[in-house]
Amino acid sequence: MEKIEKWISNNKDIEQELIRLRRHFHEHPEVGHPLPQTQEYIVKLLEMYGYENIIVNPGGSIEVLVGPHDKKILLLRSDMDALPLVEHTNLPFKSINGSMHACGHDMHASMMLMCAKLLKQNEKKLKGQIKIVFQPHEEGLVGCKMMIEDGVLKYPHVDAAVGLHVMPATEDKTGTIRTIRKAMTTASTIFEINITGKSSHGSMPEKGIDALRVAVHIYQQLQEIIPKEISMSHDDVLTIGIMNAGKAHNIIPEKAYMKCSLRSYRPDDQEYIMVRVNELVQSIASMYHAQAGITILQQAPSVYNDPALLKSIMDVEKDVFGGYIKKLELPLTISEDFGHITANVPSLFVTLAAGCKQDGYIYGLHNKATVFDEGCLMYGLYFLYNAAISRFCSDSEHL
Repeated sequence: MEKIEKWISNNKDIEQELIRLRRHFHEHPEVGHPLPQTQEYIVKLLEMYGYENIIVNPGGSIEVLVGPHDKKILLLRSDMDALPLVEHTNLPFKSINGSMHACGHDMHASMMLMCAKLLKQNEKKLKGQIKIVFQPHEEGLVGCKMMIEDGVLKYPHVDAAVGLHVMPATEDKTGTIRTIRKAMTTASTIFEINITGKSSHGSMPEKGIDALRVAVHIYQQLQEIIPKEISMSHDDVLTIGIMNAGKAHNIIPEKAYMKCSLRSYRPDDQEYIMVRVNELVQSIASMYHAQAGITILQQAPSVYNDPALLKSIMDVEKDVFGGYIKKLELPLTISEDFGHITANVPSLFVTLAAGCKQDGYIYGLHNKATVFDEGCLMYGLYFLYNAAISRFCSDSEHL
């Protein structure tokens, strides 16, 4: 039996409390920012755990410090927002307000709250300071940037950061933790293209400028950038997911709209592709006497795992988790705004298996039927707790 399994077996009271927290968050999801009910619930519990100087930032993040002052600081980050999905599960604690924790942020928030409680109970053992942060609006890829702008990494200064993300519908058994050196997720740029032409009746096309025609040519040319201008080994993806124009069958549309996303592991590819997108959009619009503009809606850099920090933390975690620690064979194709933190301080990000396909957990993230295995909660809790206490603890035995 691994040490972590023994610890879980001996702490069923903690597990039951953790499950209660998770189910409360799941039953009461909130989207984006602000998250008034979620914030109030977290602040109330932090006060109950003994925290006094609880900061709620203008951007909506919540932060507390635990451990002695004037020491190096490790940040533990959890997100807490949900998705605008109507839940289609049979869970007795399912959401009924039209939103859903289909990305597992209810799992993250509950694990971090319990971690905060355990760290407060063991504060006298700490030789350094832990900053615990709850972040809104991760799904929009803007919440992390907002809390950095609020000074979360500077006041006081953060030296390193750790985060995790649950993953249902995996091939791994519940509780398995995976990570990889350097780039772990794709960088993401979400942008829109607005095209303006000139409306006219369909019987007189020569009097109009067809915005839909322009959009179609832009669509075709954007699809040529990656296969013809980027190395096949780079794994870049440009998706045009929305293209709208027109309101009547016999009217030349004046306006056209496109919404796109670009994912890449390489910052130079992101920059090059966006430059080419702008060049093509402007030249095609000009060719057909239309006007076009690009607006960047959201951006998040790749989550980057600092090799030295990864080794120092995972060496300690392996002693506790044993076979539950595995290498992520390839970087993830998803995006995560924790990348804004990894771009500023040495960081570690891991995934936590939250339901194996063979056990019936068949739906992945962002699905209205997604169900997570609550058995993962204690593994994630102890991973976070051990990462914190192993860096700043006077006692070498943590379990």
